[in-house]
Amino acid sequence: MKKIINILGMAAVLLSAGCTKFLTEEPKTFLSPENYYVSEAQMQDAINGLYPRVVAAYMDGLVAPNHTTFIMLETLTGYHKRSHAYDSRTLGYNLPLADDNGLLDNNWNDMYQAISRANYAIEGIENSTSDVPEATKSKFLGEAHFIRAYSLFFLVQCYGPIPVPTAPVKGKSDIVTELTPISGVYQQILDDLTQAESLLTVWNPGDGHVGLGAVKALLAKVHLAMAGYPLKQTDHYGQAVTKAKEVIGSGAFSLYTDVRDLADPAKRNKEEAIYTAQYNKTNGGSPMHTIFLPYYAGWDAEQFAENQAFGGAIVPSQTFINSYEDGDKRAMEKGWYYNSYNGVDFPQPFIYKYFDTDAVTSNTCDVQFPMIRYSDILLVLAEAACAGGSTSDAAAIDAYYQVRNRWCPMVKPSSISFEDVYKERVWELCFEGQNWFDMLRTRKVFNVSNKRVVDMIGFTPQEHPGVPFTEDCLLFPYPVAEKRLNENIASITVAQRLAL
Repeated sequence: MKKIINILGMAAVLLSAGCTKFLTEEPKTFLSPENYYVSEAQMQDAINGLYPRVVAAYMDGLVAPNHTTFIMLETLTGYHKRSHAYDSRTLGYNLPLADDNGLLDNNWNDMYQAISRANYAIEGIENSTSDVPEATKSKFLGEAHFIRAYSLFFLVQCYGPIPVPTAPVKGKSDIVTELTPISGVYQQILDDLTQAESLLTVWNPGDGHVGLGAVKALLAKVHLAMAGYPLKQTDHYGQAVTKAKEVIGSGAFSLYTDVRDLADPAKRNKEEAIYTAQYNKTNGGSPMHTIFLPYYAGWDAEQFAENQAFGGAIVPSQTFINSYEDGDKRAMEKGWYYNSYNGVDFPQPFIYKYFDTDAVTSNTCDVQFPMIRYSDILLVLAEAACAGGSTSDAAAIDAYYQVRNRWCPMVKPSSISFEDVYKERVWELCFEGQNWFDMLRTRKVFNVSNKRVVDMIGFTPQEHPGVPFTEDCLLFPYPVAEKRLNENIASITVAQRLAL
């Protein structure tokens, strides 16, 4: 299977990358495994090489930087719309997605490249006879197991049963084409995260590398996903609660206190940031400012900064903004949304959540993309404690209250429901690539028109007029290029995959 051979090639792993630029560098040199992993610097380079492909799975673009998997994950929800020209078929306004969608090729290949790099790093570091301290090797191995788990978690949520390679490809016999059932993929994810949990000791390294906090946070999210569809293993609600409480009890993380903190460079990898995509202004910078700039007839993003013509990738509807409760700071002007800038009034609201004031004049941005935030984990605890119903558990109520009260002051409730928490997740984690996965595991959607949580299947969201959600929307189709090469995924239906 030629494409998987390419994905799992050793050359993708062994790169020369500076540690301070570890999430923006790509491979530049190629060495054989026998000559690698003999120094701490080489091991660090191999680990640094794991991170960029995970970010690329979200951010690799097709025609323009606003046609990416990240943007597609937001348009799929039906909560939001676009003001820039777009391909509705590619971005998921016309569901279900087609197997020739180039974004599927992007995220599939990028995540498998990350898995390939992790496989080589794990084997190389474990077999190394160098004098690198064992504690250092353990840290590197913990990161590799986390990245493999994160990549598999993304893929299983998107595609269901998938090939799960856990060793380097050194010959044709090593190529993995068989589909692992959904439960088996999750078991591998748990195995990797349990291993990482035993290897990492620092909760938050503060430099963009994952630490123990990221591992336990991802474990909480994985257990919550397993408790939901399609597995419905409800005993995992308790395990999600346990892991979320460990993150909270560590004291390593805290909530942002200002609605603009997410875009504040002083908050980079601090406080609420548990696992974050890193960007460096000198190495291409971040797309997080540019893709959200105002763009509409008679106005484009070049009026903010030179060569920034790709705004309007995703914009909130006024109905979505109106769904926030009165007094919520996120919905206020220049909270997470804005209607004017420097005296110019826009015909519709745009996203201010990632607005980089410096980038307006410097034309470069390093605003980070949040992969896992502390507020997410607080809400995982609250939702898992509800277990689909409601709870009066004090820890769960406090977790929910912390997230909600900081933006919209309220009296602490005596109980909370699944619907309370779900709506808060929609409002809090919008435009972070999270809401679609919440819909898949709960089979629920937030009706922003009447502010109620309703069944997903059969519901037509406001931004998908005439296109209701169906069972075929619950998994992405396998990329057509892969289907041509792998008979195991060539003709299996969504219903069959969900049952596998």
